[in-house]
Amino acid sequence: PDSFCNGSRHRLTPMIGKFFLVINGLSLLLFGLDKAKAQFGLWRISEWTLVGICAIGGAPGGWLAMRIFRHKTRKESFLRKMYVSTCIFVILWYWILCT
Repeated sequence: PDSFCNGSRHRLTPMIGKFFLVINGLSLLLFGLDKAKAQFGLWRISEWTLVGICAIGGAPGGWLAMRIFRHKTRKESFLRKMYVSTCIFVILWYWILCT
């Protein structure tokens, strides 16, 4: 195929690409910061903040951060939230790029 979504080209593609990079960088940063805070016993970033940023576009950065920092990889309740937020992410981005 020529491109994503049956060859349609979204006029906002450059802006969407930049947003995608920024939101994933922010997601990676927040997960890393939360891991550091956990190690030092400091006040943590809420799970809903982490999951929320993943749902609006930062899911790849969140999953990568979980692997890099070995953070929240065994907490099943958080993993379920991450799976749901990733599904929301996929649906949201498909809708943005293909409608």
